Amino acid sequence: MARKKKPKAPGPTHLRLVTGDELGLIKEILVPLEAAEVSRPAALDDSEDDEGFADDDGLDMYRAAPDPAYDPYAPAPPPPPPSVAVVDAPPEGPVRSAGCDVAVIRRTGGGVRLLLGRADGSAEVWAGEEASPGAPAVYRKVAAHAPPAGAFQDRRYLGGALVGEECAAAVLCDSAGHVHRFEIEGMALVATGSAPALKGGPADSDPRLSNVTSAAGAAAATCACCTADGSFVALAGRGRETVLYDVLNKKIAWKAKNLPPDPVTQLQRPVWGTAVELYDGDGPLPMVAVGTAFGQVRLYDPNRGRRPVATTAVVGDGDGRRFGAERSTTAGSAGDFRVTQLRRWRDRQFLAGDAAGYLRLLDFAPGSKTGKGGARLMRTFDGFAGSVRGL
Repeated sequence: MARKKKPKAPGPTHLRLVTGDELGLIKEILVPLEAAEVSRPAALDDSEDDEGFADDDGLDMYRAAPDPAYDPYAPAPPPPPPSVAVVDAPPEGPVRSAGCDVAVIRRTGGGVRLLLGRADGSAEVWAGEEASPGAPAVYRKVAAHAPPAGAFQDRRYLGGALVGEECAAAVLCDSAGHVHRFEIEGMALVATGSAPALKGGPADSDPRLSNVTSAAGAAAATCACCTADGSFVALAGRGRETVLYDVLNKKIAWKAKNLPPDPVTQLQRPVWGTAVELYDGDGPLPMVAVGTAFGQVRLYDPNRGRRPVATTAVVGDGDGRRFGAERSTTAGSAGDFRVTQLRRWRDRQFLAGDAAGYLRLLDFAPGSKTGKGGARLMRTFDGFAGSVRGL
């Protein structure tokens, strides 16, 4: 008898993205996920024949000859171009205070919600209603918060999350290492607490990073990540180990510990986290993945200890291999290949993008090729025009 194929559950037809620039232009982009469906001729139908027999591929063994007009090797038609809609237009003139540093989108039962963190320290929550699955949503501002004048100088938001099923609260973390919690009350976004999760201190100086020109050395935090429910926030900085902050209990739940000193020089290994990712693990605390300014990716299990359970190799001066890519001959210093974006793909596999414009798929699963505490480079993607800034 023919094997019945399980019907596939209908998935999303579009990928909904939200972008914000330095002038405050907020845009929604809908990217189609699938090309137009190609109809198959009846001769290639997967249904059973009259006697109910089928081959191993589920195709009819007694079907007619294929239609000569059907070309199975013909390229699929391209998907329709993405549609772009403006959510919020900037004011007239180049007003930097309206710039957007953080844009978080989350789907709710009645539509979508947006959390925006502005360059002047203000925060906004927008609600959108979808007219149809493939059409842009219609947004309106439902709550806003404006800090006192001068209270957000020399800072910027690094990450955030909407909390609760109804998105009645929000969490934002800034470059000073503070975690801010807000609650929606009417049309206002009321600040209910702010705590220093990553305290400042003397920044770690390393001659290998002298070519990196940024204000990261003066900031306590250089990267941050929140869990989907906003209960935990991870922050990392230059010369400061990664911390996991419990937002509900307002305390540090875990702090990373550096690797042992170099066995040859007996010097402490430099610390500079430039990308961080949180994902669910086996214990009460989420797993933590950290990308460094030296092209290294570290994997932590806060439920087991403070030191990393797996790491990749450090990219040294003039080392163009970038995570071990053997075919590369490009040379550069360590800061040129700092990890700028880090996202979990599945299981213990991660996508890491660097400042040189390369995206890599890393596998931390234990095996004969990686050994204990190692990682395997599965694939390298290139073609980016500049550093990877979002995944």
